[in-house]
Amino acid sequence: MKSLVLYSSLTGNTKKIAYAIYDEIQEEKDIKDVNELVD
Repeated sequence: MKSLVLYSSLTGNTKKIAYAIYDEIQEEKDIKDVNELVD
């Protein structure tokens, strides 16, 4: 199973939590900042 962690963070707190979740996922994974995906 693939997992994708999406986050949006103005101050960096949500980013820290997103990376903590990302680090706990054992299977194939990716992490993206939503702001980098928006045109």
